[in-house]
Amino acid sequence: QSWFLASGEVPAEEKVWNIPLFIRTCGSEGKEPTMMTAKTMDIEVPIGSVADTAFVLINDGVRTPMRVAYTAEMRARLSLAVKAGKVAVADRSQLVMDAFALSKAGRLAVDDLMRFLAGFCGERAYTAWEALAMALAGLDRILMGGAPEDMYKR
Repeated sequence: QSWFLASGEVPAEEKVWNIPLFIRTCGSEGKEPTMMTAKTMDIEVPIGSVADTAFVLINDGVRTPMRVAYTAEMRARLSLAVKAGKVAVADRSQLVMDAFALSKAGRLAVDDLMRFLAGFCGERAYTAWEALAMALAGLDRILMGGAPEDMYKR
């Protein structure tokens, strides 16, 4: 875990919180949260027997105020789960907003963000589209010169 600032700045001091991690996979629903009590920790998450459709969603139900930075492989698997209708609308919206916030802060490359957002091309839910619209409008501001000067240097 790390203290996330939307500006991308590094905080003056490191903090560690006790964070409940609500983790869901394609075959698990309603599990008890895993408490993250250190800066890093290893968690073994069984993803089921069908590897092609396996995914791991952290912060299931958007119950913890945090951003989640997924690996490229995890984002690709989540994209497939989104397309297959296996991710709830609140979680889809949060996935978009997390990815955009991380990209804006320089922690996710814009091309990786665009690849991830392309996975929402069949989206029909208003709430998810609202998140997509906010992310795309934010990208438009960045690309059209409305971002702070230091953002171009990241």
